[in-house]
Amino acid sequence: MLKKFQTTILTFLLVFVSATTAYAGNFSGNDVKNVINAMSSIDDKKIPQAMVTLNSFADGDFESAMDTSGDLAVFRNMLSIARSAPGEYSHFKTVSSNNGFSSVDQWALKSDRVLMAYMLTEIPRSDLEMIVALTPDQMNLFPESDRAGILSLRKMGRQLLVVPQDDIAAFAPYATEYGNALK
Repeated sequence: MLKKFQTTILTFLLVFVSATTAYAGNFSGNDVKNVINAMSSIDDKKIPQAMVTLNSFADGDFESAMDTSGDLAVFRNMLSIARSAPGEYSHFKTVSSNNGFSSVDQWALKSDRVLMAYMLTEIPRSDLEMIVALTPDQMNLFPESDRAGILSLRKMGRQLLVVPQDDIAAFAPYATEYGNALK
């Protein structure tokens, strides 16, 4: 019986440790540099279909820029669109491999994670907390036309508030350089 209990405890600890380390940090400073270099290498004229996603996000369409959990998926969505346009996909593959990524999918995921850290530098944490904490009664105070966007912001805000501190720390030295690369 004691052996079974010890095995159960050990299994629980292994699951707990692996779950918490999965969120310990999604990227390093080197990853941020690679993302910035890759962004600088992208020729938007070669990816017109994929650019629709980025432009929509820049115009405030947050819902289509998120995955189902609320994580930003701008670059993964761009890549998804590019898969149906061989020239665009080829451009992303070249950009990712030339800038230190083992795959185009890794580039897209790291780029989305870095973008989430960047959003935290642009949106004050207190604003995110306020948006996430809105009650249904408070939501009803907004015009009907704004509610869908606010619901999207709430969903995204929840995910931004749990970005690992390691990611924020890895991103911080590159915030200005990243912001410039977005322009």
